[in-house]
Amino acid sequence: MTDYTKEQFEELPDFAKKDFIEVDGMYKHAGFVKVKQTANDLDSQLRASTAKEKSEAENKANEITAGIEAGLAAAIESGNTTEQLRLEREKLDDAQTRLTAEREELNGIQGSMATDKQSTIIDRLALKATDVGRAAFKRLVKDFILVDPKTRQETFLNEDGSASSLNEDDFFKEVLSKSSLFKSVLKADVTTSGGGNANGSMDSSASHKSPKDMTGQERVEFKKRDPFGFKQAFNL
Repeated sequence: MTDYTKEQFEELPDFAKKDFIEVDGMYKHAGFVKVKQTANDLDSQLRASTAKEKSEAENKANEITAGIEAGLAAAIESGNTTEQLRLEREKLDDAQTRLTAEREELNGIQGSMATDKQSTIIDRLALKATDVGRAAFKRLVKDFILVDPKTRQETFLNEDGSASSLNEDDFFKEVLSKSSLFKSVLKADVTTSGGGNANGSMDSSASHKSPKDMTGQERVEFKKRDPFGFKQAFNL
């Protein structure tokens, strides 16, 4: 989503300005800012909850280890070989249990972070869906977005389920906007028979200059010449 300086924002048409808010001196799309803030809040809550649970688990595990160590020391001192061997085995089992728990914890954290990233991508794409179709869009598009738990790298799938090499913007333009499955829940001004320019880039009938680099007059002329392309360029 394009960010605008104050000067660039002032050159936008009045009907486009209402969708932007000022953040640290830059003008950002309000919907995108909300999605990003929600993702950050969820991430902070997850980290805080995970840290607390980990601390409690470590304290309990340390208590168990301390008990085993004390029992082992007493068995060695008394010469009780049988008890010494039992406690040694218990110590090894405890170490294995800890290792398994740590591995499961790591997998859980990675899985949660991958799910959060997938949700953030879905929310961002859903800004292009109609109000009444947004819930359906989110449910449908979920199966088209995979996030690797270990690398957090996203992969977008083609309609036939095969993995594509597309990034998020091109995935929308080349797959979603051309799919009959999604067209009914997308805003009319982000779909065309050829797939549209969902990322706000201009088609061949408009200037190749980036929207943020156009002057106010150029934008006015662009709107008159190609109203549909103008809306696409500014995500209207």
